[in-house]
Amino acid sequence: MDGEMQCNPALSICSMIQTGVLHQLAELQDSRVSGLLSKFLYSVPTSMVGYRISKDFVLPPGHVEGWTNLLKSLVNIPVGTVLTLSADALGLHHEFCNWLESRMGERGQYHHIADWCGKLQSGQQLRIAGLLHCLEHALEGTFPTEISIETQRRAVAFCRFYLASAEKVSKCSVIRMVNYAKK
Repeated sequence: MDGEMQCNPALSICSMIQTGVLHQLAELQDSRVSGLLSKFLYSVPTSMVGYRISKDFVLPPGHVEGWTNLLKSLVNIPVGTVLTLSADALGLHHEFCNWLESRMGERGQYHHIADWCGKLQSGQQLRIAGLLHCLEHALEGTFPTEISIETQRRAVAFCRFYLASAEKVSKCSVIRMVNYAKK
């Protein structure tokens, strides 16, 4: 289905992939050319191997009920609700976009992941802000449609986290390709 475009996509994907497999994906030229890898946000945590402690985990009382209530409230947000950024939040959005853009050029810090940064800059940042806004207000009973500067700050913080993880994936893949080429 080459060239098909969805005007109202409604799909989110969450995958847990071993770091080695993720690096192998990043090394595949087709995954970069097709834009596949630039469509995902990455979270590459520090390994806990050697620091894990085996013990029983008990979920604190009320967590399941709270989570269930939140999910029910999110489902009740009216379809077609349009969120907007407050003037200050919009200013911060542009500030982050300009900051990132200045580092994506040929000699920039993020040139090697410019395709991924373009997605973060153009839409992912706003989606994160929208998701955070929905999570913050779903249980209130009323649902404001304007995203605040505080929410946008949190969205930018998430973007910086994801940026660092994407850079880790990319750098590890480049190192592996160089080592392979030396063989």
